[in-house]
Amino acid sequence: MYCHKCGAEVLEGAKFCSRCGAQTVPKEIIIPSKEIEKASVIDASYDVKNTDRFGELIGGNHRPWRRFFARTVDLLTSGIATGSLFIFLLSFVLSMVYPEGARAIIPLFDNQILTGVVMYLAWIPVEAFLISTTGTTPAKWIYGISVLGTSGSKLSYSSALRRSCLVFFQGDGAGLPIVTFFTRYFSYKRLTDTGTTLWDTDVGSVVTHKTWGIGRWIASILSFVFAVMVIGFLQNMPT
Repeated sequence: MYCHKCGAEVLEGAKFCSRCGAQTVPKEIIIPSKEIEKASVIDASYDVKNTDRFGELIGGNHRPWRRFFARTVDLLTSGIATGSLFIFLLSFVLSMVYPEGARAIIPLFDNQILTGVVMYLAWIPVEAFLISTTGTTPAKWIYGISVLGTSGSKLSYSSALRRSCLVFFQGDGAGLPIVTFFTRYFSYKRLTDTGTTLWDTDVGSVVTHKTWGIGRWIASILSFVFAVMVIGFLQNMPT
């Protein structure tokens, strides 16, 4: 069986093309060619009519910017919360069991880049857990994004964890400012050119998108504004 959108070979029984994310079309179902052209990416209910076409205006119908903003909001809200808790617990445990080491290690977190990387790493297993159990994360849910396997089922925890780790290195350049610019650019180019990313290809995952209504627009904008406010608050906190 081959994908009606990009022509890639699709495993029998798969609901999505692992290359471009399009919904597979059973042989016995005939869909007019115009409808096939529109059905490049579907929502989590696998309903072609609910396909969001707004992404065709900015970066192609694979929604790179929607994915980017959802990840940014996740990192600036859930990621910071998870990372802050991790650093607090780490500092507390070190202070209890190894005071001398704590006095040497804790000041290192004054470095914003190091703190950011540690917070990101702490978020990775939490993100993987959420994706493997719910198929999404808080910000992805607001933005109408789900991460599933090509069969339409949720990823295993190991696959979700591998995917999150690959995003960290291949997509976000391990959180290093200059490196991140290039890795994000190449990831954007790959997604818009091929319809998939290195990490989704590696673990066999497909990113689906729900239709944007006025409610989702408002929620997405407010979530991003809130994330920016969080960063502003943290930057103005006394050290």
